Amino acid sequence: MGFWEKCDRECTWNKICYWVWTTAICGGVFVLLIFTFAVLFLPLVTSEDAELQRFDLIPGTPPTNSSVSFNATVMLALHNPNIYRGISYGPLAASFFFNGYRIHDSTVTAGFYHKPRKTVRLHLTVGGVDRPVILATAGVLNFEAENVTGVFGLELRLETMIQYKGRKRMCEFAVTCPLKLQLVHPGISVSPAANNRTNCAWGENAGHNFCPTRCYNLKEDGGRC
Repeated sequence: MGFWEKCDRECTWNKICYWVWTTAICGGVFVLLIFTFAVLFLPLVTSEDAELQRFDLIPGTPPTNSSVSFNATVMLALHNPNIYRGISYGPLAASFFFNGYRIHDSTVTAGFYHKPRKTVRLHLTVGGVDRPVILATAGVLNFEAENVTGVFGLELRLETMIQYKGRKRMCEFAVTCPLKLQLVHPGISVSPAANNRTNCAWGENAGHNFCPTRCYNLKEDGGRC
């Protein structure tokens, strides 16, 4: 066997390995570019901390004439998972619900620009005295049961409009944060177990966490990001 025959076989395998590695690297770069520039990930919203300092219900006759007095604070963390695209938020409206009924009109926070791969925290303080609330009989009974334990199930809904960097369309964005809050008095610390960290869920039309070709809940049907 001559030297050239051995070299020919070795060179062939070297060429195959070279092209395999080149193809794998190029494919990886291509996939990374797609996820960086083409795929749009929705913001991830988490309730990191929440505190309920007052929650009093005065049942009405009928229950639709009830009123509620409450004070609550919530710390929301918004994370932008996109590698390249920043997100511009319009005004953010936060609403509180109990047993499916709104107990607080929207608290509006000014919009802002959210840099890629960054987390922004919003501190929300809401409350009111003798605010009218429309409840069913089941809602009143649910309050009485939870009032015994001092742990109330509330729901925070955050709504806004978002626009991705480099895209013209504005998308409707809404999340729901289920909260289980231990009633405490001001100045008394709350154990982590009482106000556990809660991941907020996207709206019905945002069933997955990326939108390669379209925005969620667009007002213009059929529109694209």
